[in-house]
Amino acid sequence: MPEILSTPPGSAPLPIALDHLVVAATTLDVGEAWLRERLGTPLIPGGTHVGFGTHNRLLGLGPDCYLELIAADPTEPGPPVLFGLGERAVSDALQAGPLLLHAVFRVLAPATLESVVARLDYDPGVITTMRRGDLAWRITIPRNAASRPAGWLPTLIDWGDTPHPSTRLPDSGWRAEALRFAGPSFWISRFPRPAAIHPNGADQCIGLGWSVEAGSTIEAVLRKHESPQTRVVMMSAVPGALSTGEHDPAT
Repeated sequence: MPEILSTPPGSAPLPIALDHLVVAATTLDVGEAWLRERLGTPLIPGGTHVGFGTHNRLLGLGPDCYLELIAADPTEPGPPVLFGLGERAVSDALQAGPLLLHAVFRVLAPATLESVVARLDYDPGVITTMRRGDLAWRITIPRNAASRPAGWLPTLIDWGDTPHPSTRLPDSGWRAEALRFAGPSFWISRFPRPAAIHPNGADQCIGLGWSVEAGSTIEAVLRKHESPQTRVVMMSAVPGALSTGEHDPAT
């Protein structure tokens, strides 16, 4: 990725921070095998997103970040609606193997999800309440496939009074070290700039980078906490026409 920028051009800082990475697969078993081959660590069962067509497994990445493996849940009656999994371009791309599909950023208190959404330069969708067991959160979900922006423009989440999921996960020993995004200039210019990249100190420091290219990709660098020289890079092209620079939302 050439011409990496430390901040996206034209953006003002927002009270957000990386919450979790999203890896998608055709099934959870396929996705976990793919991740275990790279990270050597088992995932923790999550659960079903009832009414949203998906289920997940989780991997802790430190005190306030995690990796979510997500797939369509065959026991759910409707198509999956999260992260574009119900779109033909995404489902077709997953036939070739799991993908690092998305990044979710959380709103930092005392800011509200509504106040941050109002300051974005793109439409992240409808603020929706989701629940699973004693977990409850609010998250932005695109209204439909046509309105979904480039796949890596962040989904926003607000956990409210619910303890962050990472506090319930065993420490995998992996940390998110860097996250890089490439895409057309009109998408890069809309990427929100986090005001707090590492809210919990150097241990959780996340380096963010952006570069202007014709196609859209997302890349994450994970490192071993106890062995910083051990790194794994996951990089995926973002599927879908809106991710390829074919449509400028300003026109």
